[in-house]
Amino acid sequence: MTRYTQKSKIKEIKIHRNNEEETILAEIIKNPKGKIGEVAKEIALKEIKRLVSEAWGEYNSEYIRKACLQSYLLCAIRNKEGDLIGIAPIRKHKIFNRDIYTFGLSATTPKYQNCGILKTMDYILVKKVLIENALKGKFKVEFVFITPNIRTLGAIARVADFIYPDPYKIDPDTHKIEKADAETWRTVKKFLQEEGESYRSLDREGNIMEGFYDDKPQLLFSKKITHRDKRVNDFGEYYVYKNKGRDVVVRAILNIGKIITAKKEIPNEL
Repeated sequence: MTRYTQKSKIKEIKIHRNNEEETILAEIIKNPKGKIGEVAKEIALKEIKRLVSEAWGEYNSEYIRKACLQSYLLCAIRNKEGDLIGIAPIRKHKIFNRDIYTFGLSATTPKYQNCGILKTMDYILVKKVLIENALKGKFKVEFVFITPNIRTLGAIARVADFIYPDPYKIDPDTHKIEKADAETWRTVKKFLQEEGESYRSLDREGNIMEGFYDDKPQLLFSKKITHRDKRVNDFGEYYVYKNKGRDVVVRAILNIGKIITAKKEIPNEL
C-alpha cells in the first residue's frame, strides 16, 4: 500500500459505504516529523492540504504542517486505490509538568463522510496513547480539546474518570452548571496559550469560548447538533448554541479500561 514511512503501523478497517462493505487501511505514525522523510513530507503536505480543503476549505501549508506533520501521532487512512481519504493527528503539550494530549485538524473526504471514519481514527489514536502510557505504569491520561459537538462531549463524559464541563450535571431547573474548578481553569487557559489559537472570550462557567472561528469561518457547523439525552441537549441549548460560533474547551481524564470498552458501550455517539 501507499504509505508515508516504512516505520509506521498499518491497521485494516472495515466500513460500510453505499450499502456495501469496504476495506480501508489506516497508517499510524508516531512522531511524523522525525519518521517521515523530507520528500515524503512534501507529498504528505500536498495530499493533506487537498483533503482538508475538500472537507473544510482552504488552509495555508504552514498551518497544516504544524497541525499534522509536527504532531505526536498521525493517522492517515487510504482506500483500496491508495487515495488519502482521512487524516487525524494528536498533539502533546507539557503543561504544569503534566502530559496533556489534544486532538488536531481532522478531516475526511466528502465521499467518505458519514462512514464513521473520524470516530474510528480518534478511537485508534486515543487507544494508542492510553496503551503507551499504561506500559509506563500510567493508567490515566489527560486530554484538553476544543469542540462545539455535544455528542462528542456527551459520549466522552460517559467514559471519563473526570470531565469538565460535564453536561449530565446540568441543573434541570436553572440550566446551569458549576464553574470550572481551579485546576481545570488554569490548565485550559495554559493549554490555549500553548496552542496559540486566537479567541475573544472564555467563560469559566462551562469553559465556553467565543471568537475561535473569527479567522476560520469555514469550520463553523452548519446545523445544530442534538443528543438523545435531554441533559446534554439542554447544555447545548443554554451554553453552546445560544450564540453562533461558541465552543467548549473540555478537560477530561481517561483510563484505558473504559476506553477499550467504549466502542461497545456508545457505538453511535462520538
